Amino acid sequence: MAFASPMPTREFLWDVFNRVDRDRSGYISAEELQVALSNGSWTPFNPETVRLMIGMFDKQKRGQVSFEDFGALWKYVTDWQNCFRSFDRDNSGNIDRGELSAALTTFGYRLSDGIVDILLRKYDRSGRGVIFFDDFIQCCIVLYTLTSAFRQYDTDQDGVITIHYEQFLSMVWDTAGQERFRSMAPMYYRNANAALLVFDITQYHTFTAIKNWVKELQRNVEEPMVLALVGNKTDLVNQRKVLREEAHQYAVSIGGTYFETSALQDEGIEEVFLNSAIGMIKLSEDSQCTSLRVYDSSEAGSPTAILQPPPPLSAAVQLDKGPSPGEQERVLGCC
Repeated sequence: MAFASPMPTREFLWDVFNRVDRDRSGYISAEELQVALSNGSWTPFNPETVRLMIGMFDKQKRGQVSFEDFGALWKYVTDWQNCFRSFDRDNSGNIDRGELSAALTTFGYRLSDGIVDILLRKYDRSGRGVIFFDDFIQCCIVLYTLTSAFRQYDTDQDGVITIHYEQFLSMVWDTAGQERFRSMAPMYYRNANAALLVFDITQYHTFTAIKNWVKELQRNVEEPMVLALVGNKTDLVNQRKVLREEAHQYAVSIGGTYFETSALQDEGIEEVFLNSAIGMIKLSEDSQCTSLRVYDSSEAGSPTAILQPPPPLSAAVQLDKGPSPGEQERVLGCC
C-alpha cells in the first residue's frame, strides 16, 4: 500500500496494547478494539469493520488478537487512516461520492457510476451521502475480497467470466466456508431472526464445529433469535456418530430445538422450517425483536405492522392436506 507507515517499536506497541486490553486477558477482543478506535464522527466504530479486522489478524482463531498479532493490526489501521486522509481532500472527516470514486480508481478498480452509487448507499450509515473512516475500510475490504473471488474465474483478466448457476451460488453464499472469507460471515447473518445449524450425524467433527458457529452468533447477533439444531443424513443412521440424546441436550443448552432430517429422502425438512417460522411469529408477538416484522399477505407491499394475528398451528399444519391458494398465501405470507 502506498500509504504505509513505519512499524513502531515493540515498547510503543506494548504500551498501546495494555491500554486497549482493559480486562488484562492478554488478548484484545472486538469490543475492546471498538472502544479504542475512532471514526471521527462521535459515533461507535462500525462493529462489522472491527470484526473484519479481528478476523484478518486472529491467527489463533479465538475471536481475539494477541500481542504478537497486534503490531500488524495497529499498522494496518494506521495505513488505512493515512489512506483515508489522502482522499478526504476537503478535510471534512468523511468521503463523499467524488472522493470515493477517486479512491477506487487509484486502487485500480474500473467501476461504473452506478456501482459507485450503490457502494455509497451501502456504506453511508449517516444518510448524508458520505462515508466515514470505519465504513470506508469495510467497503474497501469487502470489495477487495469479492474481487478476489471473481478473479478465480476470470483467468484471462478481461473482467468477464462465464460460470454455471451453482458456481454463482457458491460465490454469493459459500464464501464464509472458506478461511479467507470467514471474517465476512457476520455480514451474512446480521439482524438474522433465525438460524438453522446443520451437521452430519455420521461426522462428529461437524457437530463440534456447530458449537463455534453458535459462539459467532452469540457474539454478533444482539436480539433474540430462533435456533434450530439439525442433524442431517438419517438415511445413514447405521453410520451414526452423533447420538440423538447428546445433540438434543446441546440444543436445549443453547435455547434451541433439535431436529433430524434426511435431505436425500426429504424427511423432516418441512418440520424444521415450519417450527422456525412459528418461533419467529412468537418472537414478533412477544415484541422481543425490533428487527422482526410480520406482514399480512393481502398487503405484501405495505411496510406496516401486523394487520391480523398469524394463523394457529392447526391452520399451518393444513399445508400437508393441500390448502387452497388463498389459505397457503395466508400461512406463508407471515414471514
